[in-house]
Amino acid sequence: MTRKIAARVAVALLLGMSATAMAQNAAPPAGVAKGSPGHIKAVTQRVDGAFFKANAAKTPDWPSYGLDYAETRFSKLDQVNASNVKDLGLVWSYDLQSTRGVEATPLVVDGVMYVTASWSVVHALDVRTGKKI
Repeated sequence: MTRKIAARVAVALLLGMSATAMAQNAAPPAGVAKGSPGHIKAVTQRVDGAFFKANAAKTPDWPSYGLDYAETRFSKLDQVNASNVKDLGLVWSYDLQSTRGVEATPLVVDGVMYVTASWSVVHALDVRTGKKI
């Protein structure tokens, strides 16, 4: 499997495990469109120690490498389990616009996936649609 395909598969799997929980997250501030610069600023400003501790209880977001401070890499989401994992499929894919290998952990906060790519490029994507923000 090429790294590009592996990156797409990782994004698709993360999406499949997380989309339902992220849809339940708090809405953007009043008058601010989800995915807009104002929304991203508001959401990322609230990611601090308290956010990490609160997120650890249910893990609706994946705000850091390894998920939490202990780097457990374990999501408590239960939408995907042994009985339905066979039904997962690709919902969307996104071209990271690089022929170089990409080996980064996507971060997800409030329905926005941040993926780093080659040459210090960061992509922000809507987790439900895969569209670039």
